[in-house]
Amino acid sequence: MCALLTRMDLLLTINTASMHLAVAMGTPLVAVLGYAPPHIYFPPGDPKFQYVMDRALEKYDPHLLVQKEPSRVREISVEEVLEKVEYLIRHVIQNRKIS
Repeated sequence: MCALLTRMDLLLTINTASMHLAVAMGTPLVAVLGYAPPHIYFPPGDPKFQYVMDRALEKYDPHLLVQKEPSRVREISVEEVLEKVEYLIRHVIQNRKIS
């Protein structure tokens, strides 16, 4: 999997092992997060790592194993995800290929 991630321009995923490996390998990604907020997974301020988050996570409580707020991940639209993909293509991937 790591060998594949080094050759990929972009990974589109949910919170899976491939997401964690992509972060470790520095592969640009767009993740759909539905379990925990992004500060748990991604280094702050790195534009290579984009995400769309379940709005229920706005009330995330790190002390609870199961959150009180019901999941709203199904409310995430395809357009929200595509917006993040397009951002990566324009601002990260194209710049990487030029250098």
